[in-house]
Amino acid sequence: THFSARGVTFFAASGDLGGTVGYPSASPAVFSCGGTNLTLDSNGGYGSEFAWAGGGGGPSTQETLPGFQWLLKAYDGSGKQVPVMSRSTPDISAVGDPITGVSLYNSFGGGGWTNVGGTSVATPILAGLMNARGGIKHLLEPYFVYLGQKNFHDITTGNNSYAAGPGYDYCTGVGSPISMAAL
Repeated sequence: THFSARGVTFFAASGDLGGTVGYPSASPAVFSCGGTNLTLDSNGGYGSEFAWAGGGGGPSTQETLPGFQWLLKAYDGSGKQVPVMSRSTPDISAVGDPITGVSLYNSFGGGGWTNVGGTSVATPILAGLMNARGGIKHLLEPYFVYLGQKNFHDITTGNNSYAAGPGYDYCTGVGSPISMAAL
């Protein structure tokens, strides 16, 4: 009931403890946001991306399999593809690795520029993209229609104790949006 406000889309960080599942990220009523390591090319455009080892994700031990995930498969710790049997996180990802995170200027106590990251950075990035797109009117079900579509970078390398791979995985979900059209 906490995430059922009409006309509101909820986002939650999958956490920064590699391969773990937390709440509210595991709620079937929120977008669970994972993290990646993102590098830019020499022109400042998209270079490459892989699963951030610190990003949370995996199968929930508390939430049952929601309808929007019933056909998904994911990769276990050995890289073997297995059926998703319970609510699994994350759903989608954005830059989260503090090494390639976002720059922050701290004006207090000497401050200066520093890089910050974590899925608590990826989450507002994804929520901001969704808000700029005009939000969504439904829960997560329509989102998974885009699995494997050209609107997402399918992150297939890296791990968070689970392996990344083609399609959905417990590291980055369906991947990172290429543009606002993905959302």
